[in-house]
Amino acid sequence: MRGHFDVFMKITARWHLTQAEQRALLRSPTEERWVHLVHDAVPRMTPDEFARVNAVIQIDEALSNCISDPREAARWLRTLKSVTPFLGRTPLALLFRGMEGFQAVVDYLKAWQAAGRA
Repeated sequence: MRGHFDVFMKITARWHLTQAEQRALLRSPTEERWVHLVHDAVPRMTPDEFARVNAVIQIDEALSNCISDPREAARWLRTLKSVTPFLGRTPLALLFRGMEGFQAVVDYLKAWQAAGRA
């Protein structure tokens, strides 16, 4: 699990997320829990945390297939979108809504890639 969490941390750093945003993606409820995840050699993630870590990895893979520049990818996550499923929100805001939000972003990115356009 350490490896998955380390990949999560690298991705979210590349996305320029704050610690509060990283915690929100995992729904880590306390500072103590966050410190455990960050510093323990073998952090024990809950099934929900593990699913969220894997979802971030999946989104990053799909996003990198659509946008090659990491700065542009980070900007894309924070840019308001008027299309479905965003409807005036940013992709990042949709991620904070839960696993349905993660899946909606993945589905959008896969459709974007399949269409070969923005």
